[in-house]
Amino acid sequence: MCGVVSLLIAISFFAPRSTLHAQRLEDTTAFYKALELESAGKYKDAAPLFRTALNTSSAVSALLGLERVYAELGWSDSLLAPLDTLIRRSPRETVYRSVQLRTLQSLGREDQLRAAIDRWVKDVPGDPSPYREYARLLLQRGLTASADSVIRLARQALGSTQDLQLEIAQLRAAMGLWEESAQAWRLALASSPYLEQAAIYALMPTPVGTRTAVRHVLLGAPVDVASRRALAGLEMSWGSP
Repeated sequence: MCGVVSLLIAISFFAPRSTLHAQRLEDTTAFYKALELESAGKYKDAAPLFRTALNTSSAVSALLGLERVYAELGWSDSLLAPLDTLIRRSPRETVYRSVQLRTLQSLGREDQLRAAIDRWVKDVPGDPSPYREYARLLLQRGLTASADSVIRLARQALGSTQDLQLEIAQLRAAMGLWEESAQAWRLALASSPYLEQAAIYALMPTPVGTRTAVRHVLLGAPVDVASRRALAGLEMSWGSP
């Protein structure tokens, strides 16, 4: 009798784990199946599988997949409801917020976009991410004055723009402020050397008369290897001084 009881206890202990493992395997299979369908151009078939995967550990990747297929289908507005749920569940997940902003912008819902930014700032006080993402969106649209206003707001709210040097570098380049852009690129490269090619691309249009100032910034003390590599790439693009 004791043996039967022990067996039943063992079964009850392992069965839920087995069921959970099977469910996770099924969820993973659904996600990768959605990727296959998307690659094959079967967006309508991929969409429900991506939506199912929003409730799994692959939620971030699934959301990005859903964003892509909905864009192909012209259904981007259908992304807003699941986004609200995901953001309530994980308010600090930057990807969810970024997708929300991109979606609202693509739909031309400017009032909702600004409201979403305000909620993000309120939910994560002291975090530069809302300002960073909004500035990037504005720069992509060529709205440099608006992006500059966002940077100023970030400085007031955060007390510093240390975490926004990439956006400042891109903004100053877009405004034709090449020396200031180089200064921001130098700061950005100090913490993120992988941005070297982005710096070269952004500073490549520097007018001949301003290149000496850019050189001085990138060559300045203390020596920064990433900045000097970026300058070497620029010199190759510019030709002989």
